[in-house]
Amino acid sequence: MEFVLRLLIACPRCWMALGGMLASVSAAVFFLGLRLAKKSDRLEGATGVVIDWGSVLAALPLPIPTTGPDFVLAALGAALGLLMAYLGRWASKF
Repeated sequence: MEFVLRLLIACPRCWMALGGMLASVSAAVFFLGLRLAKKSDRLEGATGVVIDWGSVLAALPLPIPTTGPDFVLAALGAALGLLMAYLGRWASKF
């Protein structure tokens, strides 16, 4: 823990940059998953065909959330990124 605090005081801009990047990527993945879920529900309802998203999403480089725990993990990543950016901004005052 002491090592993490030393890193925070030594390079607060690094924490702000890393936190901002983590928050933006996690939020983008979260909203992409919500958009995909909404479109797939609409498509499955209109056609009556069940789509196997596991095989479709395996080809994509991003881990798009499709289940509840995946969405929670993406939201947690966004919150952690915001916290890191806030702590970096706080530490830059010293």
